Amino acid sequence: MLIRMILLISFLLVNIEKGLAATTYVLIMDQIDEKLSELQKELMTLVRVNARTGLDTQVYSKEYLKLSAELDTYRNRRQKLKEQEAGRVLQLDRLKELKEYLRGTDTSVDKFDGELFGKLIDKVIVRSLVEVTFVFKTGVEVKELLS
Repeated sequence: MLIRMILLISFLLVNIEKGLAATTYVLIMDQIDEKLSELQKELMTLVRVNARTGLDTQVYSKEYLKLSAELDTYRNRRQKLKEQEAGRVLQLDRLKELKEYLRGTDTSVDKFDGELFGKLIDKVIVRSLVEVTFVFKTGVEVKELLS
């Protein structure tokens, strides 16, 4: 079972690394930054127009609150994206560490290797008497039926 798991891990590592290496973070962050810049300019324009012309208080307040709320929304999105990116980087680091360890380990395992198990597995979830889920340190979950 452990040998099968190591082979599965090797396959999963390649696929996980491909998924984690996506460049969508940069593209989305650029779009958010661009939108934030636009909204900030709109807000400043609104403030200037109000200062020059003395807009109706209700109209000004309504527009100001609308733009402020939209700015807050994009700032929150940006923060969430930064947190997701930090998680992605952490997963990539774990993945590199795991790959380095596996390269230095003899892949022919005849018996249970506690050190290898500890390096690979974060936790084991017992679902029933015959089913367990191994949660790898990379975040990957593998269900296994016990015989």
